This record gives sequence, structure tokens and C-alpha cells, in this order.
Amino acid sequence: MWRWCLSTVRVAGSRARSLPSSAPFLSRAYSSLKLDRYTEDNKSDKSSRPHVTSFQADLSSLEYNTDVEFVSGRSRSDDRKGGSSRIVLCPTCAAPLDLASMPMLGKGVGSSHIVHPPSQETNVVDASTPSNILTTSTEVVGHHDSRTLGSSDADSSLSGNVEGISPPSDGKPADLSAVQLHRLLSPPKTSSIAPARHYLSYIRRLYFSAKAQDQLPLLSSADLSALIGLFGSLSLSTPEKFYRSVYAHPLAGHVIGSGRPHWGLVKQVAGLKRASGQPLNPSDRFWVMRAYLAELPSSDGEDAMSSCSLSVERALCLAGQHYRKIYLVQPHFDVHVPYLHALLSFPTSERILELVSCLCDLLTQHKRFHPRLLALLWQVVLRSDHELPSTLKERTLLVLWHRLQGEPLGCGVNRASRSDSRVDHARDVHIHELTTALNTAIFSDKKAYHFTDSLHRELSDWAVSVAQTVLSPDLRNGFSTDVRWSCLFLLALAQSAPGSMRGQSTPNLSKLSQNADVADWQVVCALASLERFFRTAERFASPPFHGEVTQGVSRVLETLWRDWSTVRSDSSHPPVVARAICASFLSLAGRLENRTLRSACQEYSVRSGLWRVKDSEPTTWLGIRALAQEHLTCSLACGVWMNPALNLVLEYVGDPQLVSTIVSACVSRYSHIDVEKAQELQTVAQSAGIDVTAETLTVLAVNMAKQGFGVLALDIFADIRLSSQQQLRVLRPMLSILVRHGIQSLPRQFISGVGGAMSALFSHSVPPKGLRQRVESALLVLLNSGNLSQAVTILRGIIRSDRSFFTIAFLSTFLRTLLHRRQFHLAKRVFDLSITLYPDHRLASLRMLVVRYAQGGATTIASHMAMRHSGRSLGVSLARAVGFQRLPSSKGSTLKIPSLITRASGHKSPRAQYALHLLSLPGRLRKAKQMYGEMREHQPSRAQTVMGNMIVHASLLHRKRRNARRMRKVLDTMAELTAKVDFVPDRVTVNILLKALMHWGNEVDSGKLRALFDRLVLNGYPCGRGFDVHGVLPFGTGAGPAPEGFEMSKLNTGELSFRRHVRPLYRMFIKSFYLRDDVAAARTVVGILKTVQAEAMEAKKTRERARITGRRMAMRLRGSVGEPG
Repeated sequence: MWRWCLSTVRVAGSRARSLPSSAPFLSRAYSSLKLDRYTEDNKSDKSSRPHVTSFQADLSSLEYNTDVEFVSGRSRSDDRKGGSSRIVLCPTCAAPLDLASMPMLGKGVGSSHIVHPPSQETNVVDASTPSNILTTSTEVVGHHDSRTLGSSDADSSLSGNVEGISPPSDGKPADLSAVQLHRLLSPPKTSSIAPARHYLSYIRRLYFSAKAQDQLPLLSSADLSALIGLFGSLSLSTPEKFYRSVYAHPLAGHVIGSGRPHWGLVKQVAGLKRASGQPLNPSDRFWVMRAYLAELPSSDGEDAMSSCSLSVERALCLAGQHYRKIYLVQPHFDVHVPYLHALLSFPTSERILELVSCLCDLLTQHKRFHPRLLALLWQVVLRSDHELPSTLKERTLLVLWHRLQGEPLGCGVNRASRSDSRVDHARDVHIHELTTALNTAIFSDKKAYHFTDSLHRELSDWAVSVAQTVLSPDLRNGFSTDVRWSCLFLLALAQSAPGSMRGQSTPNLSKLSQNADVADWQVVCALASLERFFRTAERFASPPFHGEVTQGVSRVLETLWRDWSTVRSDSSHPPVVARAICASFLSLAGRLENRTLRSACQEYSVRSGLWRVKDSEPTTWLGIRALAQEHLTCSLACGVWMNPALNLVLEYVGDPQLVSTIVSACVSRYSHIDVEKAQELQTVAQSAGIDVTAETLTVLAVNMAKQGFGVLALDIFADIRLSSQQQLRVLRPMLSILVRHGIQSLPRQFISGVGGAMSALFSHSVPPKGLRQRVESALLVLLNSGNLSQAVTILRGIIRSDRSFFTIAFLSTFLRTLLHRRQFHLAKRVFDLSITLYPDHRLASLRMLVVRYAQGGATTIASHMAMRHSGRSLGVSLARAVGFQRLPSSKGSTLKIPSLITRASGHKSPRAQYALHLLSLPGRLRKAKQMYGEMREHQPSRAQTVMGNMIVHASLLHRKRRNARRMRKVLDTMAELTAKVDFVPDRVTVNILLKALMHWGNEVDSGKLRALFDRLVLNGYPCGRGFDVHGVLPFGTGAGPAPEGFEMSKLNTGELSFRRHVRPLYRMFIKSFYLRDDVAAARTVVGILKTVQAEAMEAKKTRERARITGRRMAMRLRGSVGEPG
């Protein structure tokens, strides 16, 4: 062996050193690769053939200076320019060959023949000859043996996908992309090295380059299989998720740009492998099968209806040829599910027969039956009851019977030891666990299954006993094939999702079997199916149907109960199974509010001893908790008196801890349905000395808050048993309700209670960052509702725990709200607190505070705060000029205002409105109009209108003008501003004019005010739904002409705002009606104002919900698109 290795190294090394510069691709790394390939190939073929040098590379396209060529097993034309003779060596023995005497057969890679001379010395080879570089991709039977390698009929469809490979005609050296492709496909030498990442375009470029240059035959069988697996894995992968399976290629997870199918390349490479004479391994056949299955149309579309079309038939036929050669070799479910699911998606009688036969073979061959394969079996049983012949049904049942006859369940491991804890054994046992036990007894691997506790042992023993009786083919039991198949149908229905039947008929359950085991099987599966169906309803206690259907289901349940209780009255039965069945009947009776069935179940459970337990035998406690829970829950749903129901549990279940657990579970479960009844049970239990857990109280309080019982939830919030985290869970929905509804829809008691809960909780714990928005909004609601000191206390408590919780924007809004409500001392405390958090915003906040104090009339505080201001600010200077007073005391105090505006270039400043306001109040309208003309060009259009309205309103406040003179002055001022400075009136201007008109008491009486209100309604002002629906004006006056100067077509500009336009105007009307002793009209406007205010709040909530929905959709859109990479 060592002599052969030494000879090989010498030959390859000498050839690598003698390579000319015209072949740079034949580097030392290239030669090392070929040497490794050659060594691996000879190791694999050592037992089947003698020492063979197989040089399958298409090196005939390479030009060597020595004019020595190697010939692969593929034909090559000998047309060379110049006509110089060449020496051609045999690829297996390196002997000189005569190209003219070599017969060439066909164009296929595996169909060529090389005829060697009869006598050549293979050991005499020039040192420069590369005798062993690449392994062959064809099968060489023996030295100097020629044979044609074809493909079988099952794979003949693959050969048509491979075009004939033609050598390059330019005679230039190729880059040997196959070498790079081989290195890419080869696994790393150590498992710790992760594969390099490659772009999909790079891999495809290597493949097509190797194909175009006739280099694909250089790849070995393993390389071709890896290439097939890579293209197949990429076809099933997405950019987000890499396909993982038994035959998935590991390199697919490191390819960038995957996400489209490459099934054509899969079939093409497989065809090349077959054409080269190499057999397809199971991995290759799996991917070729998936390639043909990908040609099938979608099973959900209309194309699925044409299941007899030629394309579907051809694809399923070709895929089936490959599947039948591997389906008993590989037990992995991913090998079987795609093809079997395709048979089920395009059903015909022949395909269903093939599907059932394959499933029966898999059930016989493999001990463990995967859940996805089991789901296919259930679909066959549910959908094809009328299509399966009796012989196939009998075969399926017989296979299941034989699976039960093996070793007992759990024989491979030790069973769980018995425990002495009654609480551990008093576990919930539901009906679906019984169907799972039946399923496990038939389809699980007996040796691999192990028991975790005594409950699993009890259930498995029962399931095996029942299954052996039901599936037994012994005719002496009297069970026909139809009876046993109907039992299998019920099990499939219980294990499948709702809606899987697709209109198929169900077995008749009007009469159960008289055999106890068969009756158990039937009733357990029927109850599990009904419970699964009811769980799909939106609410637990309300059935998904009503009326006659509900009564019909109730009658069916009563019949099932009567038959089962009669069959099991005199038979031995495991108590845990009987408790689970009885608990299921109670659960369904509660959902349907069937008191008759509840009473029957309670009577049977007491008579049969299902409530009796023994402390010396812990297994007697199995299922008692579930039975007690369903008993209490059914009593709540049926509306019976809870004291007797609870006394029954207390009588038989003496453990206080277990009783507390049972009651807590019932309260938590029913609080999602009806919190009042759940609280009733909690109150009855508390009077009986049973305390529920803190977690149950938390769940009850959360559901109370969600269902509108916030005050009751606050009472539970104050319970000392609740931890901080549980209190936070209770507070979350209450904060949401507070923010969503606000002060208009919530009682003051609830708002102040939520504030107290926030103060108590956040004084010692920090709210999470995700709750910041709700906490900030709730604090603003507390301010607006009058709980000012409480809101400030909560704010200080949170800042004390987390100084970065609140943003500067919220603190500014909080401060402005306090100033708006004239809470100047609280605002100063919040300001002092905020500047310690955000010192960079101290100066801006101080300027705003001084101005707002002065505007609010807090002269002393404003002057003290101004002393802390060291910079120059127009707003502070204006406030200081008027003595920090809200209204200037005289005209003289405003003399400095124009000079301050000019010196500070305040024409563009936002404080220009404040300056104009101070100047116009004492009656200096002429100077105010002059300044307005100078500043309006530097102000935005909205500010121009606001400043004009200030001057118009100031003309209304002259003390010496009354009635007609006042009205005339207001109209003249508005006309002057409109003519000289292009003032544009808005709806605020309308309100000012109407205010002047209402002050004209002698001329404008109550009747004219009523007519004026109706005129406003006709011009678009809201009046509530009642008047809008009937089309009647509020006061029923005629639509006369509008007064001069009040033409709404000229004044009705801009959008109507409830807060800025409607509410102030309607309040003026209410005050004017009361001053004129028209109480009825005032009350009418009050009612209209309340209605319009409610509509405005509802519209605001709608906009807020739409804004939140839009924000969430935008976030989801950004998450789906992702950041640009």
C-alpha cells in the first residue's frame, strides 16, 4: 500500500511541477485536490476492481506543450488546426492509443467506449504525465473493459432533461469551474468550522460554467448528490427560514439570495447522474420526487378539480416511482408526507387505495408513527368512508390490532414509583387525555414510551384494554368491520381539528354498544369532539348555536349519558376514567345550561362512589379535582344555589388546600365569562372559610376592570395579599379605561380611585417603560378631573424612583395644564422638579412660566420667578413692563411696549401676540392697529387672524360704549381692518360679533335670539342627532334674512371646531337666555350642547383609534419590510 501511495505522489507531483504557464489553473492546490479525489475513489472501489487510473476530466480541451493528451470516456473530435500528430494516452493505463481506431458510441457521457491496445506496458509512463488527478464519474467494471451504461425505465424521464455536452471549440484552457464547485460542495474537515457564505448567483454561475465547458463529468457521485440536495433545499427554503430535514443540505443555510425554486436543476443534475451510469441514492430520489410534486397545481384552486388531467397523472406517476423505492428505507416523516398528501389532495379510488396501502406498510414497518402521518390517516378515515372497500378497512384494522399485540406499553423502562402526596395525585384529568391515551396505546413505540406517574399508568392500562376489545378481529366478540371502523372514525374525529369532515356523514350515536369497553370508546370520542367544537366558540358559556339546535344537542347528550351510565352501572371501571367522563358531561351541561343533565351527573357520581377517596391510597385521588371544578362551574352556569354545590365538595374533599385550589380555579375560569357570578362563588367560599389565592384575586380584578366593574376591581387592588406585580396587572386595564373614556364617561369616584392606586403602587415601585404612554395620559386625565395634588404626588413619586421615566415634552404639557387651571404653586413645584431633570431646558421653561404667571394674574410669583431670569427675553420684558399684571392698570404702563418690540425685533417673535394683547386692552386701539399693520407681514396667516380678532374684541370692551354704539364700533373696526390690512374674518370673529349683539339687551330680545340660533343651525352649526334626524330647527323659527354684517357666506370660513367655536358660542347663548328669563330656551341649548359634546368626544375617540391602528399597521409594515441592508 505504501509503495502505491509513494508512486502516486511522485507522479502527481512531477506533473504539477512541469505545468506550463499557459495552464495557471493547474496549481498545486488543484493537483492536491485531484490527488485527494483519486485516493478516495480508489479506496471506495478497492474491493471491486484492480488499480485503475481514472482520469475522467475533459482534459482533451487542454493544450500541453508536449502534445500529449489524455482521453476521457467521452468522444472527442480530432480536428486540430495545423494537422500536427499527437500522442494520446489511455485514461486508465496511460498507454498510447490510436484515436482513429477508437469506436465512439453516442453523445452521452456514460455511453462512450475506449478500446485499448492488446499489449501495452502500463508501468512505463513519462514522469510528466498526470496519470491520477480526478476520479471518474462513470462506473468502470474492469481494466481494458468496454461497456455501455444506460438508465432504467423508472428513470428514463430524467435523461431527457440533460442536453448533450459539447467541448469548447476555441482550444483555450478552461477555468475548471467543476473544481471550485467540488470544493464548495465538500463538507469541512472539522465540524467546528462553519461553512462559508455564498451568493446563490455564484453557485449557479459555477454550475452553468461547468456545464458549458463539459466539466460536469468531473464531479463524483457524492458531488452530484450534494448538488441535487443543495438545489432541492434551496427550493424549499425562504430568505427568512432555512429548510431543515433529513435530506437537507447544510450549505443551504449559508446561501444568500435563496427563495425561488430550482426543481429544473434538480432533475437536470439527476438526469446527468443517471446518464453517466451512476445509480440514484435515496437522497437523490427524494429530491427528484419533490421536483415532480412541485409540478402539481395548488390543491385549493380550481385546478385541483381536474385531478385526472395528464399533467397531474404524469407528475404523480413519476414521483411515485421514486417514492416506492425509498419509502420503506427512511422512516423520517418528511420523506412520506409530501407524496402521500399529494395523493390525498388529488383523490381517485386508485390513489386512495395506494395511500392506505402505504400507510399500512408504514404502520407495520415502523414502531413509531409520526403525528403528521397520523393526521393523514385521520383524513383518510374522515373523508373517504364511502370510498374504501371493506377489505382495505379490514386490513387497516388488522394492522392496528397487530400493533397492540406486541410488548406492553412502557416495557422498556421502569414504571413510576407511587407517591404518597394526595395533592400530586389529585390532578386534573380531562376527556382529551383519554383520547390521547387511546392514540398512544395504538401508535406509540412501546419501548420508547415511559410513564411519568401513576396517572399515566392508570390511563394506559385502560386504553390498552379498551383498544384490544374494540380492534379485535375475533368474530366471537360480535363486532363487525363496520362497528370497529365507526369506532376508528370517532377517534379520528376527536383527534382532528374542527371542520375536517368536509360534509362527510357521522356514525349514528343514538344507541351505544352494550359492550362496556366499546361504549367507553364511543362516548369518550364523542365527548372529546363536542368539547373541541365548543372551544372554538368566542365565549365559553354561550354555545355557538341557539334555538332548536341547542335543544337537539342537549337531547343527544342526555341519551349518551343514559346509555353509558346504564352500561357502566354494574361493570368494574377505573375511577379516574369515570371521573373524566362525568366531568366532561358536566362541562357540556354547563355550556348548554342543562340543569337536568347536571342533576343526573351529580346523582350518578355520588351513587357510584366517584367522590370517595382514601388517604391510604393516593391513586384514589386521581381526577377528583377536575370533577369538583366542573361540578362548581356547571352549577354557576346553570344558575343554581352555590351553597349546596360547595357543601358537596367540602363533604368529600376534606383537604383545605385542595378545596382552595379547586375554588380558585373555578373563580379564575368563570371570571372571563361573568365576573358577578365568579365573585358570588368567591364570596360564598370566603363565608365558608375558604380563601382563594392571590393569583385568582388578580385574575378576577383584571376581568372586573375589563367588563366595567372598575370600582370592585379597586377594592381587590387594596388586598394586602397582592404583590406589586399583581397590582400592576390589575392597574393596567384600569389605566386603559381611564385614558380611553376620560372624564366625560367615568364617575369621579373611579377616577380618584385609580389615582389613589397609582399613588400607592408607584410610591415604592417603578412602572415599566412600556406603560409610560398610559401613565402620562392618565396623569393628564387626573389634572383635568380636578385631582391636581394627587397627580403631582404621583409624578414626584415616579421621578424619585426613575428620573428618566418622563420626557421633557410631557413635563411641559403637564406644567401648561397646571397653569391653565391656575394652579400656580403646584406648577412652581413641578418646574423646580423638572429643571433638576433637564437643566438644558431651564431657561425656556422659566420664560414660559413667567409669562403664563403674568397672564394668569399671579403677580407676586411672576415677579419672584423673573428675578431668577438673567437673560433677555421679550416675553419677560413685556410682563415686567406692565408690572406682571394680567391687565395693564393704565395706558401709561403700556408706553414701553412699542419700543420693546422695536428694540428686540419682535415683529417676527411669537410674543408679538402677547404684546398686541397688552396694548389693545387699555383702549389704545389706534396704536394697536398701527402695530398690527407693521407686524402682520412677519406673522403667519393664522397668527394674523388671531391678532385681528384681538383688536376687534378690544373694541367691544370699551366701558363707555353701550348697545348700538358698541355694535357699530365693532362692525366699523372689523370693516377698517378688512379694508386696510386685508384682515380675513373667521368663526371666532363671528362669535365676537354675536357677543356684541347679545349685549344689546334692549333691541335683541329672546325671540330674536331664538331666530338667530336657528339661523346658525341652518348655516352648519351642530344641533345634535335628534334635530338632525327629524329635520326640525331647535326653536322652529322661520328662516328670515340675516342681519346686515352677519352674512354667513362672508364669515363662515375654516373648519368648525367644537372646542374653539361651538362650545363658547353656545355658552353665550345659554347665559343670554338666562339673563332674558327664557329658561326653556336656555335648557334647550344646554341639552343640545351636551349632545354635541358627546358626539365630539366620540369623534375624537374614533380618530384616536384610527391613529393607533394606523401606527400599528405602519409598525407591522416596517417589520415585514425590514431595514435596508
